[in-house]
Amino acid sequence: MLAAGALVGCIPAPHGEYYRPDHSDPSVTRAGEYCHGAAGAPTRLAITVAGDVRLGIEARVSSDAAAPGLDIVLSAVVPAGHDLRFTAAGFDADDGQGDTRHLAPVASASASLDVAADAPIDPAILAPVAPVPGRDFRLGLSHAWQFGADWPPSVFTMRLPAVTLDAPSPSPSPSPSPSPTTATATATATGAAVAGTVPVVGADGTARQPARDIAARAWRRPDGSASPPRPGRTVVWITDESEARRAEREQRCRAETPARRCDLIAAYDDGGFSLADGPLAWQGRWWRHDITRADPARGELALRLDRPLRLRLDPPELVFTGADGAVWRHRIEKLRLTVGQGLALDTPLRGVGAEGTRLGAVARLPAGRARWTITLPPVVIDGQPHQIAPFVIERRRFDGGLLPFNC
Repeated sequence: MLAAGALVGCIPAPHGEYYRPDHSDPSVTRAGEYCHGAAGAPTRLAITVAGDVRLGIEARVSSDAAAPGLDIVLSAVVPAGHDLRFTAAGFDADDGQGDTRHLAPVASASASLDVAADAPIDPAILAPVAPVPGRDFRLGLSHAWQFGADWPPSVFTMRLPAVTLDAPSPSPSPSPSPSPTTATATATATGAAVAGTVPVVGADGTARQPARDIAARAWRRPDGSASPPRPGRTVVWITDESEARRAEREQRCRAETPARRCDLIAAYDDGGFSLADGPLAWQGRWWRHDITRADPARGELALRLDRPLRLRLDPPELVFTGADGAVWRHRIEKLRLTVGQGLALDTPLRGVGAEGTRLGAVARLPAGRARWTITLPPVVIDGQPHQIAPFVIERRRFDGGLLPFNC
């Protein structure tokens, strides 16, 4: 225990008041509320229901003073090749003092998969359920790379690829098509937002978002451990948009909390850019961790889409052009595709992707009760029904354990 605490930077201390879940299943594993479960009060546990399907529960006291309560957080991991369905959209909670409630939690599911970047990307290959319009659909693509020798220069322009958008895959509840003639895009060569117009959808039903140029310049980030700050060893590339964003944060910090070291905002700023472009949202950054060593520069890029459209990068390539006209091209071979969807708890789910499908659901109970018993509806896994014994959530006040100070 002490060795584990030393690794994550923890000290023995009382937990204070918290709620501890418990369950009778012998497969129970527990986790703390901090440091990825390695420290803090044991507010989380998980059990194995069938095969590799795990079900978890967490008791989390709300930090919202305007809406106090106890959040019951359900989670499940459905590995690829398995399916799961709760037989009801809610569960029951009983405090043992005559207060029995039926709760309908807010639920969502997500999954990830590596996909080839040179082919059309269809969210239907990964969606845990058929995309439903208006139910908090999320699609994300991400990619990371390492620059070649002597790249990037202190000033460069990165060209984002054009993106072709297609109609969504057929689903039981097809979403209405967005109006391409009234939609707007935002883009500029510096990463700041200006209004533009999304091209009209062609006869084949596709729309093309044009390539965008992002202008960036190197900036040596301050050393946050020094007072006053001095230039540090990390270089990040910034844009006009990221500079304006940082200046706004610093100004707000000095106006609202003048006693804080607001200069630390610069010491931890990642620069980069954010760009809203019609239904697309781009985000990226570039950095060299330590200029005193031969560390290569690296980059990350993310693309978000708020509706279930098929898309293609055209071409799947980033083109960097230095101030002297020199060009460096990076071919995107793979992308990490992540799809998420808001849904009802009793929605049938299938496990997809190497990490499986993840289900999360949250419902709120009144705080201050000594004990809650949580009874879930039966769950059907791979066609077989399973009745899960109740979970008990108990308020604890005088327990001790490990608390983190730097994890």
